Amino acid sequence: MHLGKKLSTLINATLRGGLPRGRRQFSATPGDPEAQLETVRRALADVEAKERAVADRLQETQDRLNEAIEQGDEAEVSAQRRLARELESHLQTQSTEALRLSEKLAVIEDRLAEELKRTSQKLADAQETVAQAAAGGQEITSSAASQPLSQDDTTEDTASDDDDDLAARKSRLS
Repeated sequence: MHLGKKLSTLINATLRGGLPRGRRQFSATPGDPEAQLETVRRALADVEAKERAVADRLQETQDRLNEAIEQGDEAEVSAQRRLARELESHLQTQSTEALRLSEKLAVIEDRLAEELKRTSQKLADAQETVAQAAAGGQEITSSAASQPLSQDDTTEDTASDDDDDLAARKSRLS
């Protein structure tokens, strides 16, 4: 086996060893966009690092190809050209993945910015309502449905429900 073929095999094994077996799926979890944003950022950083590594290996291969051409070693030239084509293919795959993740990151950032805008608008509306109520001298109260029940309220409701159930059972039995 020629040195070029050995080198080609080792580089291919290194490249393929670092690649994930399948595409990572980033599910759209509407409840936690910050976690999704962080996951996509990490994945993008990993893909960009792999892309740089492949680009460096491609440059090294092209340098070896030029040396082989100068030396006139046709077998080495052929092996280096084949390796360069494979590395270019890997680089194209990594670049495509990086673009896909960049687009996904932009969409998530936009969604997060819109959510932040809506939240700040609700907060501003609430502050305006409080300011208007304070200026009018009104007492600010929330509706009874939104107020949590105190322990006394819960006990009284449960006791009255139990009494109603007991009265209903007695009437059925008599």
